[in-house]
Amino acid sequence: MIRPTMWFIFLVALFFNLLVILTTFTSCTSRPSSKLFIGLISVSNFFMGIYTGILTFLDAESWGRFAEFGIWWETGSGCKAAGFLTVFSLESAIFLLMLAAVKRSLSAKNIMKNGKSNHLKQFQIAALFAFLGAAVSGCFPLFHRGEYSASPLCLPFPTGEMPSLGFTVMLVFLNSLAFLLMAVIYTKLHCNLEKEDLSENSQSSMIKHVAWLIFTNCIFFCPVAFLSFAPLTTAISISPEIMKSVTLIFFPLPACLNLVLYVFFNPKFKEDWKLLK
Repeated sequence: MIRPTMWFIFLVALFFNLLVILTTFTSCTSRPSSKLFIGLISVSNFFMGIYTGILTFLDAESWGRFAEFGIWWETGSGCKAAGFLTVFSLESAIFLLMLAAVKRSLSAKNIMKNGKSNHLKQFQIAALFAFLGAAVSGCFPLFHRGEYSASPLCLPFPTGEMPSLGFTVMLVFLNSLAFLLMAVIYTKLHCNLEKEDLSENSQSSMIKHVAWLIFTNCIFFCPVAFLSFAPLTTAISISPEIMKSVTLIFFPLPACLNLVLYVFFNPKFKEDWKLLK
C-alpha cells in the first residue's frame, strides 16, 4: 500500500503545485500578499514532490535489488541532494506558515482599525529571509558526514553521534516552537475578532485557510517528530521498518493536502482557476 500512496503523493504534489506556481507567477494580474503566500508555499511543496519522486523512481529501479544499491545511494551525492530538498521544503513551509499567521493577525487588526491593510513589501522581505533560513537549515547537515546518509530516506535521523543528534533535536524543537507560536497567534486572533466581524470580513476565508493549513501541517508533523526522538530513549522500541513506513507517508503528505485546502478554503481559487482555463 505504501508504493501506490507514494506515487499518488508524488504526482499530485509535483503536477498541481507546478500549476499553482505558473498561475501565480506568470499571470499579469497583481499579486497581493495572500496570493503570493499561496505561490510561495506551492514552491516549497513542489520541492517535496521532487524529493518524493526521487524515492519512488529509486524504488522502481531497484525493486527487489536494493541491497545492491544501498551503500552507493546512501553515501552518494544523490542522497545528499534529496536530503537538502526535503529539509528545505519542510523548513520553508513552516517558516511561511508562521509568517502567514503573523500577517493574518496584523491584517485583521489594521482592517478593524483603518479599514485596509497593506504589508506587501514587508511580507516579501520576510519571505526571502524564510527561504534563506530554510536553505541554511538544509545545508547544515552537509558539513557533518553521515547525517543524510543515516537511512535510505536521506532524512537527518539521529544516529547517536553528537552532530547528528544535536541537529535533529534542534530542528524538531524549533519546528515545534514555531507551531506553538502559530497556535498562540491564531488563538489570540480568534478571541479578538467578534463573530459578526469574522463572518462579514472579506478576508475571513483567507484566515480560515491559513488556520486549516497550520492545523493539518502540525498534525502530520507530530508523528515525524515522535519518530525522530524515539531512538533516543530505551523505553520506546520501534522497528526501523515501521519508522520508515510511517515517515514515508506522513512526511510528504502535506505537500498534496495543502492543495485540497487551497481548493476548498482559499477565496482566490476561483480567480486562479479561470486563469488556468
